[in-house]
Amino acid sequence: MFGYGGRILTVDVTSGDQRVEEFDAGFARAYLGGNGFAAKLCYDRIPPGIDAFDPRNLVVFGTGPITDSVIPGNNRNCVAGKSPLNDLFFDSTFGGRFAGTQRHTGFDAIVITGAAAEPVYVLVDEQGARLQPARDLWGKPTLQTARAILDREGWESDVVSIGPAGERRARIAALAHYWKNREAFGARGGLAAVLGSKNVKAVVVRGGQKAQFARPDDLKALVNETREALKKGTYNLHVYGTPNLVKGINAIGGLGFFNNRLEHSPDAEQVGGERYKLEFHKKDTTCNKCPVACGKTFEVKAGEYAGTVWKMPEYETIYAFGPMLGNLDPASLIKAEELCDQLGLDTISMGVTIAFVLECLERGFLTEREVGVPVGWGNHQAVHRLVEMTARRDGEEYVLNGTKMFITNGSIADLVFIAARTDSTAKGSRGISIFAVEKDTPGFKASRALEKMGWHSSNTAELVLEDVRVPHENLIGEENQGFYYIMSNFQNERLAIMGQALGEAQRALELTVDHVKNRSAFGGPLWNKQTIRQRLALRQAEIDAGRQLTYHAAWLTEQGEDAVREVSEVKALVGEMVNRVLYDCVQFHGGMGFIAETAVERLYRDVRIASIGGGATEVMLDEVAKRL
Repeated sequence: MFGYGGRILTVDVTSGDQRVEEFDAGFARAYLGGNGFAAKLCYDRIPPGIDAFDPRNLVVFGTGPITDSVIPGNNRNCVAGKSPLNDLFFDSTFGGRFAGTQRHTGFDAIVITGAAAEPVYVLVDEQGARLQPARDLWGKPTLQTARAILDREGWESDVVSIGPAGERRARIAALAHYWKNREAFGARGGLAAVLGSKNVKAVVVRGGQKAQFARPDDLKALVNETREALKKGTYNLHVYGTPNLVKGINAIGGLGFFNNRLEHSPDAEQVGGERYKLEFHKKDTTCNKCPVACGKTFEVKAGEYAGTVWKMPEYETIYAFGPMLGNLDPASLIKAEELCDQLGLDTISMGVTIAFVLECLERGFLTEREVGVPVGWGNHQAVHRLVEMTARRDGEEYVLNGTKMFITNGSIADLVFIAARTDSTAKGSRGISIFAVEKDTPGFKASRALEKMGWHSSNTAELVLEDVRVPHENLIGEENQGFYYIMSNFQNERLAIMGQALGEAQRALELTVDHVKNRSAFGGPLWNKQTIRQRLALRQAEIDAGRQLTYHAAWLTEQGEDAVREVSEVKALVGEMVNRVLYDCVQFHGGMGFIAETAVERLYRDVRIASIGGGATEVMLDEVAKRL
């Protein structure tokens, strides 16, 4: 059967069961593919009247009979199901390369039903589907998720994923797909929230089955005949992308301003295609096998959003976050696009919803307290904050999800301080905040106490946070500044660990000196062996030197000096040295050093953490090297 793989794959993520069904030419001719297949499958299989977040709801990914052909624009994938926005059938399409790669699996439709007990991603190839664990990806922004999965499964695969908004079941959550040449989003209808309700973080496709077409040479000739007309007809799209529409739609009085109270502005071209092309264009991007290249990557080179490099906001995004909000700052719209894409939110629904909120504020139907942040027309900074709040927290509460490992006193503490990422677009150490969480907060639990090599008197646990709601007043300090607070205390922590380790090493050495002076072997006390007493003398000298270096670094810190280099030197040098001391102490105790009832055996285990906790030796040496 030309144009089709002829198979439909259904995956129940509750049980992991799957089934493959074949269809014939009659079914293909009746429903064509894409949203036709999706509508038929949803009609037949979704029970009437169920909630969109019911596990029995479906999410269907469908391709069509020209997918992966030479016809321009063929790489569009349809995703469909029952929408949480209106409880009706809804479908959305997105480009990139996902549709073509799904075609290579041989499955014209991939149907996901059920709800997994833990976060997973669904991996589909020509043989069927596998559920892969995704707990470590839960809470991650969409681009980071896609890259992590591609690193695991291979970059010949394609990924569509949800962000924090979908995980939180935001009803305007969007699906995100990143391919090397184009980003694409299945944004309308909230189907990403349906995947979130199923604990499905992503769907991944890969395969090698090529599509077959009846008369490929004739098809190619037909496409070649229309190539010049296509090039001419899409010239403005190729040069400017959809922002080119701003000028024309404004001219006919169709561009909404201030929540559609006005329909035209002489200043609209501040966010039009020509300005974006002139000031922000970095490169053209295109969906697979499409010559139009209507996608663009923009770069903000100056102002408060300098350094932002992201996909072009489409016309609809410009409309929703720009004129509708009384905002004609072009760079802010690029940032809004990035925020929504990374968090997994539909830019259109998000922007027009905020526009409605702003008019309600203006008319007194809402208060700033109810909204959660001071905001008004043209205030794009506050609008960005509302985007974050929509995806990550409700009203004046933060919602924390994730796990924490190696937490001291985690299972016995009444109060725990949690570092959590509150800005999904921030890179590296930025965008982290600290929260105080009480042990009886719903959704918070210490899942298990960890058995350690040493420090048995110190409780260490793994913590799990599932939709833990934390009031705004539990934020410690300023939002997104948490890493710097942690770093300011790191120097004290490292000095304290080294002080403890030096004390342990000193005690072990004293015990060893006493042992070798009283232990007779080979005709006399071990102390009489020159090698042993000289080795112990050297270790004492190292302890004394380490102690003085630690005192010096502590004094610099107390004086308010920048002592990161000196503290890092202490942590690296002393952390390694005390382990050498304890190695010799156990060695010189002989068999008794290996017995659990002896003090040096315990000290040997306890001191091992000195070169790991608070910053491993390798990390500390890099900190020193940066400052040479």
